[in-house]
Amino acid sequence: MSLQMFFMASYNLDMFRRFVLSDNFRRTYKLNEIFYEAVEKDDLILMDFAFQFLRQVLFAEKTIEEAEDAWEKRVAERKEVWEMRTQAELTRKQKAEDDKYRIDAECGDESCGDKVG
Repeated sequence: MSLQMFFMASYNLDMFRRFVLSDNFRRTYKLNEIFYEAVEKDDLILMDFAFQFLRQVLFAEKTIEEAEDAWEKRVAERKEVWEMRTQAELTRKQKAEDDKYRIDAECGDESCGDKVG
C-alpha cells in the first residue's frame, strides 16, 4: 500500500486530489473546509500536502491530525475484504500444491514433462 501511495502522491496529482477530496479521507483526517477548497484548486498546495502526507504515511510523522478511532474504523470496514483476499490466496496456494501432486501422481515413474503447464 505504501508504494502505491508514494507513486500516486508523487506522480499522479489528479488521482491524489480525488483521494484527498473523497468522503473516506474527510472522515479519516481532521482538516477544515478551507484546506479542501485550496487543494481542489491549487496544485502547489496539493503537492506540498502530498509530501507532508507521505511523511506521515511512510515515516509515521504525525503532522496531520486523524479523527478519533479512524484507524480502528477503517480496519473494521476493510476486515471482510482482507479476509476474503487472504482466503483467496490460501485457496490459490492449495490448488497449486494439489495440481503439483496430481501431475506427479499421473506421471508416476514416467517422464511427463509435456503434461506440465
